[in-house]
Amino acid sequence: GSTSPSHTHSLAETVCSSSSSSTINTAREVDLRHSTMFRQLLLAAAICCSLLSFSSTSSASSRAATDRPFFRIAFGSCNKHDKPQVFWDLLSAREPDLWIWLGDIVYADTPVVGKIRIPASAEQIERALSGQRANANYSRFMAKVPQSMAIWDDHDFGKNDGDGSYPVKHESKDAFLRFLDEPADSPRWKQEGVYTARVFQKQGKKIHVILLDNRFHHTGLDFFSFFGHNRPRQDMLGKAQWAWLEAQLAETKADLTIIGAGLQMLPNDKLVAEGFFNLPGSQAKLLALIAKHRKERVVLISGDVHYAEVSRAVCSRPAFPLYEFTSSGMTHAWNGFVKSTAIRLGVPGSRRLGEPFLDLNVGELDIDFGSGSRTGAGADGEDHDGQEEGELDDDRPEGSRRSKADHVTFRAYGTDGRASLSIRVPLQELQLQKKKETPATDSATEAEEETAAETAQLDADVAECAAADLSGSMPAACARLLATCLPGLEMRDAMQITLAYLFGLTLLLALLCAPYALLRRRWPQASRLVLLAVQAVLWAMLISLFRAF
Repeated sequence: GSTSPSHTHSLAETVCSSSSSSTINTAREVDLRHSTMFRQLLLAAAICCSLLSFSSTSSASSRAATDRPFFRIAFGSCNKHDKPQVFWDLLSAREPDLWIWLGDIVYADTPVVGKIRIPASAEQIERALSGQRANANYSRFMAKVPQSMAIWDDHDFGKNDGDGSYPVKHESKDAFLRFLDEPADSPRWKQEGVYTARVFQKQGKKIHVILLDNRFHHTGLDFFSFFGHNRPRQDMLGKAQWAWLEAQLAETKADLTIIGAGLQMLPNDKLVAEGFFNLPGSQAKLLALIAKHRKERVVLISGDVHYAEVSRAVCSRPAFPLYEFTSSGMTHAWNGFVKSTAIRLGVPGSRRLGEPFLDLNVGELDIDFGSGSRTGAGADGEDHDGQEEGELDDDRPEGSRRSKADHVTFRAYGTDGRASLSIRVPLQELQLQKKKETPATDSATEAEEETAAETAQLDADVAECAAADLSGSMPAACARLLATCLPGLEMRDAMQITLAYLFGLTLLLALLCAPYALLRRRWPQASRLVLLAVQAVLWAMLISLFRAF
């Protein structure tokens, strides 16, 4: 009945081993259950993340579709074909319905120093345009964008600040149209100049785009142009283009009219720049034509200046607001200290809204009509009588309509892809101020006479406003500065004071450089020629100021 110590020890080891094995198995089971639960939790979390991601993506896509404007136009200018071009991927991502070149697509002329450039030959223009077409990013963008339009300015025309006297302008026009793949039956091949117009029609809405050629018929600038004098022979667009523009404005009824040009059209007091203000008669005529044909909802777009800005002009009689959106500088801009200072001092722009954007930029114009803003892409263009029409495809869901008031939004995008300049303008603001309704008269004849009188008065007011307000010149800029420095001084009085001062100063300088100095034999021939040139310039200034005064 007794148990030996060795047997007892062996039994204890067996019991301990059994107990240890059981404990280990239990721990393994617990670890397995925990591992299974952890994997299930991870799987559930992954499913939730996937659902949230899908929901977020769908929501973002839905918002993107909803935020898409009725019609989107992208535009740009001042693009050196031999420099890096950074905007084509950004433009592709913005998915515009229409791309517009506003001049200086290439720089065909040869730089010497500063603004001095050697005019390009026909071969150089062709070579520069071919270089731009060879840009892979540009080619991809042009293959993607549904529609495109283009106008030139001076550097793709072939001559810096060029005008109608440029000897190879016809060869330049042919090269330009070949670059655009202009259809063989386009009227641009036969007309003098590259001006064009198209109507984009969608869901009963019409957008009329007019591009003006400010080079081919330009009569050129002279000394008097610097002072804002428009002699009868000087003109920006030429007789044929003016007639064409008036026909476009008179015959086409559109919900929005966009007029574009290589040069700025609204600014009128910039000292160091080129624009329609160099020829105030042409500038005034453009405004008068818009008002004459009661063109409401008109905006202007332009390039040339190597920065982006918004300009606004309003005539007091009648209330006739015009906005101009400028985007310029796709490969080079006025972003250095010296140039940016010159912009603010020498090119103040009294019609400028806010600050300009002085870095590389490209422009975008979003158009929204409140009753039916829906996404569309693509257009089929037809060409007839110098005007093309297109019906845009519409593939946006019916549920994504908007109820916002009709408006246009201009943005200037920098190289970082952000809108550095932005403004939203209700289209109602662009309409002519209309007279309130009056009780009906007893006589139909009286009503007709009253309507005719109102129309005549409107025409007279528009003509007066165009002549008085659009008087860009150096004296006008000086007078505006004087009126700003002396509060309470009327602009008209400031103008008279400025002209009188400049007249007296020029007369004094002319007298100081009296011809007797030229008779002193000890002066070298070169010095006498220089003095003679100075004398001629001073007397020309005197004559110019006398006419202005």
